[in-house]
Amino acid sequence: MAYPAKGISRFKQSIGGVILFFLGLGLTIMNWSFWFNDGSFYPKAALAGPAFAILGLALIAMPGYREERLAKGQNLADYPKYKIITPRWWAVLVVGLALGGINCAAMTFG
Repeated sequence: MAYPAKGISRFKQSIGGVILFFLGLGLTIMNWSFWFNDGSFYPKAALAGPAFAILGLALIAMPGYREERLAKGQNLADYPKYKIITPRWWAVLVVGLALGGINCAAMTFG
């Protein structure tokens, strides 16, 4: 599959990051509010909320994985879909999902 040589603009990526951050923050606050008031929560939202917030912050602070590969002069067509993601973005995903897991565990066992 051929990838376009240029990714989305930095401005659009930042706007998407802000939206994703506030979506994740809203999910997390909503879930904790349910947990404090009713003692119940949504496990999927507990996992996704912090992950979305971290991903949103990363979209605001860092260039996209495509831009990282292109800045290094790498050909995007040489990579399968999942290998195009750079190690730094894999780390962002792992940290986001780990915080989501901690959030869910805190609500489950707390």
